[in-house]
Amino acid sequence: MAEDTKLRDHLALERTLLANERTLLAYVRTGLTIVAGGFAIAHFVDGRVAISTGLLLMLAGAAAMSAGVWRFRSVLRRLRGSAPDPR
Repeated sequence: MAEDTKLRDHLALERTLLANERTLLAYVRTGLTIVAGGFAIAHFVDGRVAISTGLLLMLAGAAAMSAGVWRFRSVLRRLRGSAPDPR
């Protein structure tokens, strides 16, 4: 019975780690999309407003990716701190 509980806890931790990785990838994908959109606006649309908007979007995309990495590392630290001893 105790062995079943250990296995269930281990598998739950693995699922949570994989979900955390998927969330990081979603942040990166979103950030890259925002950066690409900002680059396209700044490059293909004329005018100061377009360039400013493009640069602002590129910064926002970089901020989104940074937030995702920060969140990933934060959750990973908490998960590793609460993980049961495998022995």
